[in-house]
Amino acid sequence: MRFLFSVIATSLAIILCNCSKHQEQTLPPSLTIDKLNLSLSSAVSHDSFLISSNVNWRISSVSSWVTATPGSGSGSALVHIDLQRNSSLSSRSADLTIRATGVNDIVMHITQNGSAPFMTVDKDSLHEQAQGQLDSIVVTANVPWNLVIPSGASSWISSDKTSDTTDSKVHLTISANTTTNSRTAAINLSSTNTSLAPIAVTVTQEQPDVVISTFAPFHARGEATITIDGNGFSPIATENQVKINGVTATVNAATANSITVTVPAKVGSGPIEVKVNTKSDTAFNFTYDWVGNVVLVAGSTAGYLDGNGPNAQFLRPAGLALDKVGNLYVADYANYRVRKISPSGDVTTLPGRVPYDPNNPGSPLIYGLPSDVALDDTGNIYVTETNSNAVSKISPSGQVTLLAGGNAPGYIDGTGTAASFYWPCGITTDASGNSFVADFNNYRIRKVTSTGVVTTIAGGGGGFSEGTGAAANFNRPYSLVLDRSGNLFVTDFYNERIRKITPAGEVTTFAGNGGSAITDGIGAEAQFNNPLDIAIDETGNLYVGDNSDKIRIITPSAKVTTIGTYEDPNGSLVEFNGLYGIVVDPNGIIYVSDYANNKIWKIVSIQ
Repeated sequence: MRFLFSVIATSLAIILCNCSKHQEQTLPPSLTIDKLNLSLSSAVSHDSFLISSNVNWRISSVSSWVTATPGSGSGSALVHIDLQRNSSLSSRSADLTIRATGVNDIVMHITQNGSAPFMTVDKDSLHEQAQGQLDSIVVTANVPWNLVIPSGASSWISSDKTSDTTDSKVHLTISANTTTNSRTAAINLSSTNTSLAPIAVTVTQEQPDVVISTFAPFHARGEATITIDGNGFSPIATENQVKINGVTATVNAATANSITVTVPAKVGSGPIEVKVNTKSDTAFNFTYDWVGNVVLVAGSTAGYLDGNGPNAQFLRPAGLALDKVGNLYVADYANYRVRKISPSGDVTTLPGRVPYDPNNPGSPLIYGLPSDVALDDTGNIYVTETNSNAVSKISPSGQVTLLAGGNAPGYIDGTGTAASFYWPCGITTDASGNSFVADFNNYRIRKVTSTGVVTTIAGGGGGFSEGTGAAANFNRPYSLVLDRSGNLFVTDFYNERIRKITPAGEVTTFAGNGGSAITDGIGAEAQFNNPLDIAIDETGNLYVGDNSDKIRIITPSAKVTTIGTYEDPNGSLVEFNGLYGIVVDPNGIIYVSDYANNKIWKIVSIQ
């Protein structure tokens, strides 16, 4: 019985299972969607709908602006709908057809609204180069539009398109600007739809660059006329601003490529700048030909003769000094004498030393090759006797004494004749009656007190080095001068430099770089050619008699300028031959000794 029941149960389970499989195989195909209609805005839009199905399905659409993802599948799925922007004013519609085998197609109707009227431009302004170029703007619109170039700008702006009914790229051609100003125009875009405001695109073109190509002559003096060639100049003379070394010059005439200007007097060397409206250019370097207007003070042919002005004679005049009333003192080197020139030009001879050579009691009352002279505040005159290796002194009453040295060449600090020099050349004094001597062949700077005490303040031997006291080196110091702050300025002959010694003895280079040339510039930019004598004026400017026979002017800021040309009152060229002496009076008049020409000159003006 139990066995029979088990067989019956098993047979029933088999029957039920087969019945279930038969039912699954015979379910009808089905396809449904949860939405039949979609309505979206004109912008780029997104939506979705749900497909429910037990069979394979696919979606078909003929509209390029509709994308359905996924486009096919099996069973149920969420389908994403993406619509492109509708830029048209009108709405549009599309049908999506969902198909599956064994069922009817389902059609989804999609509607997208039309856009409101619009018109935009990707740029509201264009900046163009002066040489001309191609540019473009992009118009985005869903209405017809027109582009208008103002009549005043049609000569330099043109376009490849002036109208369209939709989005469009407009290419613009900008011609070269040949004026001397920047120029601006407004391109106008308008729509046939009156609800849209016009759009203006501003086009600005730069003024052409101002370019200086050449200027001639390269050297010019004050009031000379020079021509500047280049591009971008204004043919209207007053529209060109020209500066030479920072000073405004007068423009006499101009074309687009050439300007003629008058060089301002005493402008000096420096850059030339031309400015036209907002554009400018600077060119380096205009060289100013400084001119010294010279007058003969005294001297003629070589010899020894007292007299007035050109009736007097000198023989290799060297160092100079001025007293408070305008008398000029000359170290008449090869005449072994010290000469005096009054303000009216009378030349006389001062007393000599008795005797100048202690080893020769019969020697004349003269000096041993006097190289330089200096005065103190009480009227004493100090003389460096190069050949006698001595410093002598002439009192206001004419009494002559040997202050220090006077021995064979040597280097000894000491008092009076116990001290030794070796070819002392330049000399200067301070307010306390001390003298400072450029001891040429000892490569040192010596100090001599009013009582004849000699010490060394700077220099440790030949060569070149900066430092304090003996740590510094000179190479044949020739001359020196003292400023109001107690600084000494020394012409370092073979080092081709102007050296500065502070009251503490610190030695530095004030101007020059060691190169032997006539080069103007600031500090180490400048070059000298064996600088000789040196002087200083009331404002601290230094004046150097260069071995090139040119006077170099050095400002307190170390800017070096050369007086390159010298003319007498008749306009004739004056050529110096050995500027071994130089001094400046309180009015800025420069006195020089013309060594090999045996004359004393004064430079009454510089232009």
